[in-house]
Amino acid sequence: MSVALLFDLLLAAALLWCSWRALAAPWTVAAVCAMVLPPLAWYLWANQFWQHFGNSLGVSNEAHLIG
Repeated sequence: MSVALLFDLLLAAALLWCSWRALAAPWTVAAVCAMVLPPLAWYLWANQFWQHFGNSLGVSNEAHLIG
């Protein structure tokens, strides 16, 4: 499940149960940090390999028939 989908579900639940004041509540901020920080940390860690080795981390750097 992507972070964007989880964020949408959290936002909908917060607005449904607690209205707009829930967006500034500590539990909401903690939940958003718990959803956003792990993928961000992984991206920053994986980005070092791209900068150091030039690896794409996805499709290989070889020429393909498509694209």
